[in-house]
Amino acid sequence: MAINFNSATYGSVTIVSLGTNDLTIDANLQSRIFNIGSTSTVALAGLTITNGEVVGQFDSYGGEIYNKGTMTVTKCTVSRSTTTWRGGGIFNAGIMTVTDCTVSGNTSTWNGGGISNGGGILFGILTLTRCIITDNTVTAPYSGGGLYNDSGSIFTLTSCTITGNTAPFGGGFGNRGTGTLTNCTITNNMTTTGNGGGVHYDSGGAINSNTLTLINCTITDNTATNRGGGIYLGSSDFLTLMDCTISGNVSDSEGGGFYN
Repeated sequence: MAINFNSATYGSVTIVSLGTNDLTIDANLQSRIFNIGSTSTVALAGLTITNGEVVGQFDSYGGEIYNKGTMTVTKCTVSRSTTTWRGGGIFNAGIMTVTDCTVSGNTSTWNGGGISNGGGILFGILTLTRCIITDNTVTAPYSGGGLYNDSGSIFTLTSCTITGNTAPFGGGFGNRGTGTLTNCTITNNMTTTGNGGGVHYDSGGAINSNTLTLINCTITDNTATNRGGGIYLGSSDFLTLMDCTISGNVSDSEGGGFYN
C-alpha cells in the first residue's frame, strides 16, 4: 500500500533516517511507495526506497515516487522499481529538489527509466545536484533511459553523473522541454534501436521555445544504434554547448559524436 500525503491530512511532512544506516522502505513489488498531493510539502532524507511497482494502469507513473506537490529528497537511494508508464523510479509533476541521491536499476515501459519530469498534460520543475543516475532502462520504443524531461517541463542538473542507462532513444536522457546541465558527466549509455546514445533532444519537428544548455559537461563512450552516439539534436530544437568534451561515442549510422 502506498503512503499518501495531502495537505488537508498531513500538512508539511519530513521523514528522516536517524541511524547510521539508511532506513529502508521496501514495497516488495506490491505498489508505489509515495504519493505526494498537489498542495503537500514533503522532505525525505537518508532513505533507501526500493522495489516499488505500478502496472496495468493508464496512469502508471512513478514506480516509487509520484510527486505533484513540493518535494525535497536528500541522500536517498531510489532503486529496483518498475512502472508500465512513465518514470520507473520517480515521476515529477510538481516542484522537486533531489540532492546527493542515487537513482538506479529502475525500469519503465514508456519515458524515463529512472526519472520522468512531466508527461502528457502534467508539467514539472526538477533540480538535481550531485546525483548518480545509473543502470535504468526504458523497454518500449520511447526515450530517456536515465532521465526524461517532457515538453513544458524544466530541469536543472549540477555535478551529476548519468551512466549505464539504456533506452530505444536517448540512452542517457531524453528531452523535449527546457534544461540546463552544468559540470555533468554522461557516459556509457546506449540506445537499443534509435538515436542519441547519450542525449536525445527532439521535439518532433514542432516549432517551440524549449532550449537545452550544457556547460562544462563530458559526453563520452555512449553508443547509438542509429544516429548521434553522443548527442542527437532534432531539426527544430535549440542546443547550447559551452566548454564541453564529446569523445569516444559511437553510432551505427551517422554522427558518432553529434548529429543534427
